[in-house]
Amino acid sequence: MTKSILIVDNSQVFRRATRDFIECHTPFGVCGEAVDGLDAVDKVRKLRPDLIILDAAMPRFNGLQAARAIRRISSVPIILFIRYAEAVRAQDILSVGIDAVVPKTGNLSLLGKQVNLLLSNALQKQVFAGRRPEYLSSEPTSDDDVLNGTVSAGARR
Repeated sequence: MTKSILIVDNSQVFRRATRDFIECHTPFGVCGEAVDGLDAVDKVRKLRPDLIILDAAMPRFNGLQAARAIRRISSVPIILFIRYAEAVRAQDILSVGIDAVVPKTGNLSLLGKQVNLLLSNALQKQVFAGRRPEYLSSEPTSDDDVLNGTVSAGARR
């Protein structure tokens, strides 16, 4: 069964570009889109995605508020999609359970790599049945590694 992704962004342009990239450059499908944080929480309940790509700056629940609410109902991996100028503290990202942070740089290849990594890890976790694969046990050297996307935040847990 194909893994499904929920794309959450208040910009229709970013949602469309992200959907097109995911559908053309990964083996995964997009199960839906949400326009803000509250819509995201509702769609997570209804669609039960395998991964969420979540914009940081949105009306009616920003990305961190939405992630906090989603964590109450799901452990699905969450990628926070941010602009470089957005001030998001590493401690806030880790405290709400964000699994990875990817900058909106115009080049979506880093997003694709994180999607593949997180969904591949989810499959590996099912196969290993509780055994933590060796490649998941490395710790990033700093919060900057999490913020710049060189290490997923999920590795910090």
